[in-house]
Amino acid sequence: MDLFPLLEVNRTASSAIHPYRIVVPSGDGAVAQAAAATDALSGVAGQVGAEEGDRVDIRYAGIVPVEYGGAVDAGDRLTADASGRAIKANAGESVIGIAQEDGTEGAIGSVLIAPGALAPEPSEEPEEPEET
Repeated sequence: MDLFPLLEVNRTASSAIHPYRIVVPSGDGAVAQAAAATDALSGVAGQVGAEEGDRVDIRYAGIVPVEYGGAVDAGDRLTADASGRAIKANAGESVIGIAQEDGTEGAIGSVLIAPGALAPEPSEEPEEPEET
């Protein structure tokens, strides 16, 4: 697997972070392991995890390894599960990036980091304007 981390920063872990898990900012330059698809996803931990208070390398740009939390297809937009693993994103959820390869739960796949969010599902029927 050819990977291209373009921006890696060493941060303090505000909680335990497993290797290759998605992280979120947690104040004063620290990071925590993501715990929900609605978190403000910002990067992916490197190959060495960290305990609370330890330093950890976080990748913020490029194509980087990430642990999958379920079945993923190349091209899927990825978000975080409750354990910070990458899973396919649904409408209205935060996105860490785009899967670069297929994989299954527990596999170390790769993601092109491109944080953002998927648009929410459109409402059922648009309301008709009132006539005046």
